[in-house]
Amino acid sequence: MAGLCEGGNEPPGYLKASKSKIAAALRNMGWIVEEEISCLAENGSTRRVDILAYNADTKQGIIVDPTIRFEVECHQSAEVHLEKKSIYEPTVNYLKLKYALIHVEVFGLLTGARETIPAFFEKFRRQFALPTSLRDDIVIMC
Repeated sequence: MAGLCEGGNEPPGYLKASKSKIAAALRNMGWIVEEEISCLAENGSTRRVDILAYNADTKQGIIVDPTIRFEVECHQSAEVHLEKKSIYEPTVNYLKLKYALIHVEVFGLLTGARETIPAFFEKFRRQFALPTSLRDDIVIMC
């Protein structure tokens, strides 16, 4: 695997393929998944959510925003998560109304540009019982 992303540059379509694999894994676990949906933030600005997954029975939803960055320090995945929460939490009320949801949580998922899957990604994968192959497929894509 090493060296497939010379200099840490992801191949064209790598982020889109990562998003598609995460969305497919959520669908396979029974979630209803919408990709690249437009929504409104509380201040009236428009946002595009990469992945909205929800359970129609429990009315629970998640916004998932996969992000690829060069790895610079061990707390980077937590910083990306907080950054994405600050961007997408203002859209939660809109999405709750539109999709009749009770709760929506935001997850910013960092994937390292040099084939790194942070512990935060692994915690997310386990929390939603997504297959180990998801992690492996995302690393191998690079």
